[in-house]
Amino acid sequence: MNLLSKKELQVYKLIHLNTRQIAFELDMMDKTVKFHKTNIYKKLGVKGAWEIICGKNLQSISTAQKRPIQRRNSQEEKNLTSKQEQNQNLQNRS
Repeated sequence: MNLLSKKELQVYKLIHLNTRQIAFELDMMDKTVKFHKTNIYKKLGVKGAWEIICGKNLQSISTAQKRPIQRRNSQEEKNLTSKQEQNQNLQNRS
């Protein structure tokens, strides 16, 4: 039995980003990301993303999911920055 749902796990892997960035990456509404983040915090027994980033309950989530959290490489970071810039340009045009 998995601790987090598939969507919650996707959000969890991007928890170091802000809500808008996560929504953009996963093609979700901000409100949906907030909903998943709230569920993640409740399931992990944390108050916010900072506790997850600092490593509280990191062992329990990786054990429950049977796979480690993957970190982005430099190329993925560049792609993310490019996507964020494109999103910002689109927002500025509106």
